[in-house]
Amino acid sequence: MGFDEDKRIAQEVQGIEVIIGGHSHTKLLKPEVINQTMICQAGSHGRYIGQLNMVIDLKKDRIVNYDGGLIETVNEKVTPDPAVQKKINEFEETYGKALDEVIGELKVAWVRTSGESNLGNWNADVMREYTASDVAFINSGALRKNLPQGPVTVRDIWEINPFSDRFVSFHLYGAELLNALEINASGDYELMQVSGLRYTYEPEKPKGERVIEVSVNGQPLLAEKKYKVTINDYMLDHSEKFLGMAKENLKYEIHPGLDRDAYIQAVRDQKTIDSKIEGRIKRRK
Repeated sequence: MGFDEDKRIAQEVQGIEVIIGGHSHTKLLKPEVINQTMICQAGSHGRYIGQLNMVIDLKKDRIVNYDGGLIETVNEKVTPDPAVQKKINEFEETYGKALDEVIGELKVAWVRTSGESNLGNWNADVMREYTASDVAFINSGALRKNLPQGPVTVRDIWEINPFSDRFVSFHLYGAELLNALEINASGDYELMQVSGLRYTYEPEKPKGERVIEVSVNGQPLLAEKKYKVTINDYMLDHSEKFLGMAKENLKYEIHPGLDRDAYIQAVRDQKTIDSKIEGRIKRRK
C-alpha cells in the first residue's frame, strides 16, 4: 500500500506488531516504530534484502526485543543457487531464442512519465484499434519498462506488459466518461493513459470542475451519446477507482487472448514505430 498508508494503519489500528510494506519503494535502513508497530520496507528492484530479528516471549505473547536493517545485494558477492541457476538456464535454452526475436524498431525511445507518455499512447492506441472502440484507457502502472531507440524484441514486450491482462469493452455515456476523466484529473489514483480522446484540466480547481475541455475523435464530448470504451481487466477489477463505477454495473465484454500478444502482433505489423507525446492530456497551471 506504500509507506504513508502503512503509517496511517499503524496509527489508527491497535495490536499490529509488524507491517512488512512495499509499493512506495521506501528504503528503511531500520524499522520505523509508530504506535508500537514496526514498519519495514526494503526499497526496490532487489537492491536490498530486509532482515528483521525478533525475540518473542511466547508465554506473554509479545515481542521483547528486535533489531533489523537492510542487506545490500551485490552480484559479485553472491553465488547463484545451483538448482535455481540450472532451471533458469533450461528456460533460456528452451525459450530464449523465441523471446529475443527482433519484431520491430523504435525510431524514438519509449519512455514512461508522470503524465501522458509516448509508450502509454502506443499501448492505448493498440487497445482501441484491436477492439474497434471509440476510447481506450490503460493504467500507467501496467507499463513496467522503458525501451531505448532501436530494435524491439518479443522479450521487451513481455517485460513492458508482464501481467497477462485481457482487454475489456463496454459502453459509457459521455457524462460517465467525463466523470472518469474528473477522477483521473484529481490525482488521487493512478493516471490513465488515453487513446481516442483529448482533454484539458486544471488540478487546482474543485473536484468536479477540473476537466475544462474534452473531445472524442476530434469532436466535442456529448453527454447523452454512448461511446465504446476499452480498458484492461485489472482496471475492471478497480473500476470504481478508475471510472467511478462499480464492476457489477458495467455490461462488459472480455476479449479473447492476452494483451501482450496483441502488442507483439502490433509491433510486427507496424515494423517501424515513431511514438510521440501529442497533447492528449493537457494540464493548465
